[in-house]
Amino acid sequence: MSVGTLVILNGTTSAGKSSVQRALMDLADEPWLAAGVDHFWRFIFGKYNGLTPPADQGFHWIGRFEGDTLYVDDLRTGPVGDRFFTGMHHAIRAFLNAGLNVVADHCLWDQRLVEQCAAVFSDVDAWMVGLHPPLEVSETWERQRTDKQILGMSRAVQRLMDGTQVEYDLTFDTSRFSPQACATEILQAVQGRPPEALRRMAASGDTASRTGAPG
Repeated sequence: MSVGTLVILNGTTSAGKSSVQRALMDLADEPWLAAGVDHFWRFIFGKYNGLTPPADQGFHWIGRFEGDTLYVDDLRTGPVGDRFFTGMHHAIRAFLNAGLNVVADHCLWDQRLVEQCAAVFSDVDAWMVGLHPPLEVSETWERQRTDKQILGMSRAVQRLMDGTQVEYDLTFDTSRFSPQACATEILQAVQGRPPEALRRMAASGDTASRTGAPG
């Protein structure tokens, strides 16, 4: 059985990842699974994801309430959050090993996550695709999708992502290209040439043996 193909869509929250993901699945002739942060996040809903302990062990949002609206200023990941991402990456790898193609939405906000993706996926056809609209566009989409109940996530996550070093096979400004246009170009690339970004990152960082938890 052949190993499946992976497309990682990396971008801040409200960057258009889910829309491109759905478009790719609709346009592809062969089946693709949607598996990534938005789909695995529900596994850690509750006290390990929020403003107060024990969220500092999982995903600790630093922010404040103004009325009913939460304004997020920062995000910190604890050891439970680290293990969550390790499990997510290896679950995606299990789908690939079963011969299934996967398009995964991701927010690589920590260099350890970048290195782990390179370690886990660099020996398969795994495409790193950056979705990077201007921040003001992401924030507009954020307001539209959350009805102003949670604001600031796009800016907080983008600030963290700006501190990482990621190579890409393809990048798109999703404020200029429709989800269908992005998906079409991704599928054409997948069918036309092998990916290189994750393999370069694995080779340059010698991450091939670091497949455990970040850190």
